[in-house]
Amino acid sequence: MKRLRGPTGLCLALVALLALAAGEARAGSLELIIVTNGHTITIAGGPFGTYSPDGNTLTVTNITGLNTTLASDGSAVQFNTLGASSNFAPSAGNAAGSTVAETGSAFFLSGSSGVGTLTVQAIQTGFQLPSGMTGAMQSNATANFAAAPANSSQTFTSSYNALMGPGLTSTSTGLPQNNYSPSATTPIPTFVTPFSISSLTSFSLLNNPSTSATDQFTGSTTISANAVPEPSSFSLVLAGGIPFAVYHWLRRRRMATS
Repeated sequence: MKRLRGPTGLCLALVALLALAAGEARAGSLELIIVTNGHTITIAGGPFGTYSPDGNTLTVTNITGLNTTLASDGSAVQFNTLGASSNFAPSAGNAAGSTVAETGSAFFLSGSSGVGTLTVQAIQTGFQLPSGMTGAMQSNATANFAAAPANSSQTFTSSYNALMGPGLTSTSTGLPQNNYSPSATTPIPTFVTPFSISSLTSFSLLNNPSTSATDQFTGSTTISANAVPEPSSFSLVLAGGIPFAVYHWLRRRRMATS
């Protein structure tokens, strides 16, 4: 695979992930995809991660091995914890709303000469529920900065198939602790199944020479469908509305001829 380095490589990798992740991820399998310094690491079980019995939770259990690989790829950003979850099983989603989330703690390794930019994406394809004509995509994120220099930042982006939500950016003020919890709702004009859900967090951390700058984060994407009136509801509207309209039409006609 051709390696793209520097900010240009990271931006291209991010665009590629958002555009192609739905096609590359295995249908029905929760995955974590990390891009740093032009390198891609896909976690779908071993050697870094472990699935829960139902497959709805993916936890990075070999965090040391992951950080060693990130360092060898030229990344100063590493993880204390990292995992993803969904409510895919057992029915390929949830009628009340299907969710893919990621959570963890990222840090800039103090004194490292590596790059401080990295993206981590939780993605799952093959959702069948919910279903409807239209819907909504709810994006929620948290960013809890500790010892992160001013202008260290985190951006969270949700996607439903190729539809992307707004980038929810949180920027450190440089205070010892500063926390954020942005959210957004994006309409889904045309609902289709099956569909993919992606939660992607992009980090841009700066070096604190005294200690490791940390960002404890979460990000979730929930897809819901708008309710469609039952046929019986249409029948009630017709039953009540048509006689009412006819009555007013006849009344106006009698007034006009009197």
